[in-house]
Amino acid sequence: MDIDNVIDLFNERGSMYADIVSKRNDWAEESHLILSSLVLKTKDNNLPKSYRGYKFEEMPLELGAITNYLVRIELISLETTIIPILINNLKKYCDLFKEQL
Repeated sequence: MDIDNVIDLFNERGSMYADIVSKRNDWAEESHLILSSLVLKTKDNNLPKSYRGYKFEEMPLELGAITNYLVRIELISLETTIIPILINNLKKYCDLFKEQL
């Protein structure tokens, strides 16, 4: 899959998430809702698109509540289980690499 503007999309999403984190107390829940929406919008191999000029809250969701809920559960599982394991293994790898120097 070739996306010409992947850096622009990454920077745009990062900026929008930073805005939410800095202004909302419920930023984690809101971020999960938004990310699950974006993930589901790319199903069926649809390419991500820019939402420049929109706030996340203004994006049309077009999602079934159950599907959205399941994606949000998977995101939470990823954040609480997989990512910590990945970070821990990366740390172990770096420690082993340092020993070899």
